[in-house]
This record gives sequence, C-alpha cells and structure tokens, in this order.
Amino acid sequence: MAFPNPDTIPSPALLFDREAISRNLRAMLTIADDRPELLRPHIKTHKCSAIVREQLSLGITRVKCATLAEAEMAAEAGVADILVAYPLVGPNPHRLVELMQRFPETQFSALVDSETTLSAIVTLAEKPVSLFLDLDIGMGRTGIRPGSEAVALVEAMVKNEMIRFAGIHAYDGHNHLADLGERRELFDQSMSLLDSFTEQLRRENIDVPLLIRGGSPTFPLHLEHARQSQIRSEFSPGTVALWDTGYGESHRDLPFEIAACVLTRVISHPGPDRLCLDLGLKAIAAENPLERRVVIPELGDCTYRSQSEEHLVVELRSLARDHFPIGTALQAFPRHICPTVALYNRAYVD
Repeated sequence: MAFPNPDTIPSPALLFDREAISRNLRAMLTIADDRPELLRPHIKTHKCSAIVREQLSLGITRVKCATLAEAEMAAEAGVADILVAYPLVGPNPHRLVELMQRFPETQFSALVDSETTLSAIVTLAEKPVSLFLDLDIGMGRTGIRPGSEAVALVEAMVKNEMIRFAGIHAYDGHNHLADLGERRELFDQSMSLLDSFTEQLRRENIDVPLLIRGGSPTFPLHLEHARQSQIRSEFSPGTVALWDTGYGESHRDLPFEIAACVLTRVISHPGPDRLCLDLGLKAIAAENPLERRVVIPELGDCTYRSQSEEHLVVELRSLARDHFPIGTALQAFPRHICPTVALYNRAYVD
C-alpha cells in the first residue's frame, strides 16, 4: 500500500487503501449479479461511515451490524435499513428503542433466539418491531437449532401484534474451509438444515418473508443456492470490504484484495539480529498465536519472538538489522482485520 506522506502519520496507525476498498465493494456487487438490493453487508469489519456512504453510492441501502454503536453510525450516515445481528440483553433493548425514536425514518430490526430476548424487546416497544429468528445452522454460537422449539418461537412472533416477523437470519461463520470442495460440502449440510426448517414452517402455514444469510467465505455459494429458492434472500459478507492475509491465503477463489494494514516503526535494536517495533497487543488483534497474528513483508524471513502491550520483538533471518534503522516505517498486515480495526478510533486513507 502506497501512502504519500507516511512520515506525517504517528504509529501504530490503521491505514486504508481507498481504491482497493472501492474495488472490493464493486467485486462484491458483481458477485451479487449487480443487484444492490440483494446485499446487506456486515459493517462490523470496517466500522467506517465513509465506507458505508460509498456502499450507499452503489445503491446498497441495507446493512447488518454487531453493535448498537455501529447501528447508530449507520443511521447517521443515512442507511435506510439496519439489522442489529446480536442478542440484545441488559439495557440494550432500551437502547434499540431509543435509536428507533431518534431515527424514525430508518428501519431497525434485531434478532431473537429465545423467549427471553423476544419479551425484552416487546415489553419496551411503542410500535411494532421487525424481528428475525436467529437460526443456528451449524455454528453453535447464538441462534436456536431447527426444530419444534424454533417453530414455537416463530409462532409466538407471528401472533404478537407488536412484532413484525421479518424472516430468518442464518449465519454459517463456522464454514471458512480453504478447499472450495470441502467448503461446499459443509455448506450443503447447513443448507439442508435451513431448507428443512423453512419447509417445516410452510407446513405450519407460516410464510418466511426474507432470509438474511451467509458470510464472506460462503457468500457466492449462498447466491447459487438462493437462485433456486422461492424465498427472497439478502447476503451479508463483511470482511470483503477490507480483506486480510488470513482470508487472502486460504480463500484464493474469492476476488478480493487486502485494503488495510497497520503502520508500525522500528523503535529499538535489542540485539544484533533483532528489532523492536511499536506493534504491541494494543495495535494488532491477538486471538491468533504470535506467529500467526501479522505479516510484515519488508522484514523477509523472520521470527516473532515476543509481544507485549506496546512492543513486538522480531528476530531477523534473511536481512541485516542495519537495513532497518531506528525510526524505519513498515507496513504490517493483520491475519484478522476485523478485531484489529476495533483497536483504532480512526483510519488514515491514502
């Protein structure tokens, strides 16, 4: 990524490549048959109003988000339809109602997977609320498994005059297999669960208005499946806007490019073959093992020795330490961009 004035940017800093982001958004739209109405991108990756506005310029008027802060940002950016795809507990149902009052022209919706989350929202609602059933199709995280309990929850939603049953949310985030054939096989298993459940609802005379489905790795597979379905679908890739080295290495079948990195600098020479960078745990997502957290191409073959809150110590192998004087700026590419973005309150754009 080429930045014209890196010397003016304090490190560590989040960098966005404007043109690469635009190409990624257009590639996403191309996969969706150039039909923006099919897309409800997840904005939890970038959390950026400028990217939301670019999506709007492409005709993409719906988003999915993970937090109410993201929902508020999207509403302020002018998004017409916002799904909060996370269980709302504690004070969050009240906060959702406040957003609905602040932005009356915006359609807000949320997920439920239990009577508890359902009643928490209904109790506070002053007008009918659009709610989706969160269906677990294999991830085993949130969501209710297909079956009689799930049917009963949908029936409760349909019968409640303060609820608009908006449809089903089906996220298969567990399916990020590198091999496309294996990914498709696991995808088919998830779709068998989804199809069986929608058929079960049909037998109960319950129409499903909409399916919100998929993540970045399975996005094209969901489009193929939806073309043969009678139920309207929207698709929610998220990481595609910025991409990262993790998906870039394992999902070469997808046409996206890395559009974000972290600027870091050499701050010390702690040994004859070692560098210390200002790239600590507060700068890069740390859920992966140390050797799998970040890629710094300019260092060549190297070993990441230790990382603490503010520091990353690197052992060089193929290049001499003197090749990197103290103060040298480097670009670090996170394996997982989504939680890395969450560490910053701004991004510098080329």
